[in-house]
Amino acid sequence: MATNVAEFGICAERTVFSDSTPEDVAYAKSFWQSIQLHPPIESRLVSGNVKQRMKTVNECSQPPPVDKLEYPPKLVQFLTKAHEEENQIQQAKLQELWNKKQQSQALLEKQRRERIRKEMVSSNKVKGIKRPEPVPLAADSGNEEEDPADCLKQIDEFDREKGIPNIDSDSD
Repeated sequence: MATNVAEFGICAERTVFSDSTPEDVAYAKSFWQSIQLHPPIESRLVSGNVKQRMKTVNECSQPPPVDKLEYPPKLVQFLTKAHEEENQIQQAKLQELWNKKQQSQALLEKQRRERIRKEMVSSNKVKGIKRPEPVPLAADSGNEEEDPADCLKQIDEFDREKGIPNIDSDSD
């Protein structure tokens, strides 16, 4: 397929497909059209029917700036009293929560002391009971691979020492 670039006046250059089948030309056109998609109207920054500039406000239509509003004394007293009452209610709630926390901590401490006392009593009773001594483990000889027959003999000796009946059918 051969292509030539041809100039058509002032506008952009165009590509002309010469010696190509109409099918190839159609495929090429669809390909180039898919690459050169234009953005949808919604994504454009400028729209023809919307004015881009906001209207400015005339200086004479703005109200004069107010430095400080003066409130009537009764309103100030009422708001001050309301704030004080609100603060007192908040302080009472915080005091109540603090008291509940202290009670909870005291209860936990009491339960802890009681648990420790019970553990001391039970540990004194357990000290009188004779516990079996741990069985010493055979020291490793350094051999990672042991003879299976030796292992079976050791298991049989252990079973005889503990009085466990032998249930293996092959070691008669």
